[in-house]
Amino acid sequence: ATMMGEVVEKLRLNEIYKIQEGLKEIELYKQEPVLVAFANPNTLARIVKMDITIKGKGKYELKNIQSGDDEYAQRIEVRTGCYVETPAGKLLLSPTKHLTNEMIGKTIHYSRIDPLLMAEEYVARLKVNLPDREASVINLSMTDALVQKTMDVLTTLIDVYNENWVINRNAKIKSISEIVDKRIAVTVKELNEAEVDISSYMSKNLVPDFNQASSAYFSQNLDLNKEIMDSRTQANIAKSMLATLSDTEYITLPSNSKLTDSGITSQIQEYNHLVLERNKLLANSNPNNSVVGEMNKSLKVIREGVEKSLKGMISNTNMVVNSLEKQMNTSQRQLANTPNEARHLANVKREQKIKEELYLFLLEKKEENDLSLSFASDNSQIIVAPHSSFMPIRPNKLLIILSALLMALFIPIAILLLKALLDTTVHSKKDLEGLTASYLGEIPLVKVKKKWKLLPAWLQTNPLRICLK
Repeated sequence: ATMMGEVVEKLRLNEIYKIQEGLKEIELYKQEPVLVAFANPNTLARIVKMDITIKGKGKYELKNIQSGDDEYAQRIEVRTGCYVETPAGKLLLSPTKHLTNEMIGKTIHYSRIDPLLMAEEYVARLKVNLPDREASVINLSMTDALVQKTMDVLTTLIDVYNENWVINRNAKIKSISEIVDKRIAVTVKELNEAEVDISSYMSKNLVPDFNQASSAYFSQNLDLNKEIMDSRTQANIAKSMLATLSDTEYITLPSNSKLTDSGITSQIQEYNHLVLERNKLLANSNPNNSVVGEMNKSLKVIREGVEKSLKGMISNTNMVVNSLEKQMNTSQRQLANTPNEARHLANVKREQKIKEELYLFLLEKKEENDLSLSFASDNSQIIVAPHSSFMPIRPNKLLIILSALLMALFIPIAILLLKALLDTTVHSKKDLEGLTASYLGEIPLVKVKKKWKLLPAWLQTNPLRICLK
């Protein structure tokens, strides 16, 4: 919920302002007449609630304050621009442009929820749909009572994702650039030394033309030279990475360094990913965090594995180079008449060639990194902007009406059936059928109407008269 946490903080979704309108509460999203600002938000309880009554311009009253599970009945008078101590914490109230005369006397129900809790709630409500397994498009949807809030959440979530992607990408490129710059400086120094060595040796031994002395050597051993240079380039790159791991900790390594060993490349990618996650977590936490400690242990294990693999690669490459040099020594027997000066210069020239190729590779890598930094493109784009049909999905009016009609139809029927089943009164002679009791006669029950009370008393109490009436 890290990205959603940033969305919650940017839109202040964890602070809810509501006002009572009739029988329901209405949320004042982006229409708050007053804003609450706590002096130390990090020390607040996970849930803070209070009622803010607007007494007038710059005058407010706080009541029904709740901090966590504790409730306080005291009332606190607050003025604009003044911090005040409350049971929930030290706070400041600031009016907004939505504070009009009509709001005076009304009560605002304020709630503040821990950002992590609110982020988890929004993550639970977020629905992600992938139309196809191979598709590069995803559908994001969310339900809320406020359409504008939902649209803002989805838009901000995509913006935060793009921002984090650019930050991580730039951090990786900058770390690679630092390594490349250091290696370029070392390579330039080595090239200068090689050129000085060649120049001084040629002047001392009066060798006018190195190409003429070694043309036969290069033509016969071109393939061997290429293999030796490739192998030594691999070894130099591995040594550079090994030196970086030894000098600094928690810094990413070049993942596209042209190493032919796919296993080492996979280890480096895993190491870089964990370093970025650790540095990102450390930016919002402290080194004593338990999660950071676990990541440090994992990074140590992976770094040791990478160092072991690089050392093994260097050892294997040296063995290959030694084997190739033995083959070259065999071919050099054909150059018995070649002066010792030419052979020495050939070796120096070969070393210089390796350094030149490494230097050109590093320059190319530096240029790629500089272009990547200057061109900061987002990793995702919005195809269809967030929108709503503006048709409520809850409550379902049609379903409620149908349910009410069914209840109105079946409840009376059920009551009548239940009343008939529980009725034990004898209503007529038919109810006595099957019984052994003697039947004397039937006296009907007639309810006396109000107008009959006007009759004489003897007529009102005579059942026969009443029946006749």
